[in-house]
Amino acid sequence: MSEGQEKMAADMLKALSDKDVKKIRELVSYGLDANCELVEQLNDGKEIVWTPLGKPASHGNVELLELLVSLGAKVDKTDKSGFSPLITAAYNGKADAVKFLVLHGADPGWSGPQNKK
Repeated sequence: MSEGQEKMAADMLKALSDKDVKKIRELVSYGLDANCELVEQLNDGKEIVWTPLGKPASHGNVELLELLVSLGAKVDKTDKSGFSPLITAAYNGKADAVKFLVLHGADPGWSGPQNKK
């Protein structure tokens, strides 16, 4: 990923956290892949590598899931650890996000990293 793409990916992570729909649309229109990796640095020095759908799935934000799917995000795209947005939503108890993802083609038979696609 180029330096410009890394900056846009960092901006996407912030826009997702801020629920900034306008910024998310703008970043994708400028060429950021709706399925790119988003690296979140944690306070303990560790990092989480999300897909754009993974972050809102973990919080149950169906509005952002709808937006990202409309912009080309793939519902079964796994993160670096092998987890799909559906597994992330289910693990976090976000039933509305689970329902949305299944209705939009997520594989409910997929059980985790051992079945990584």
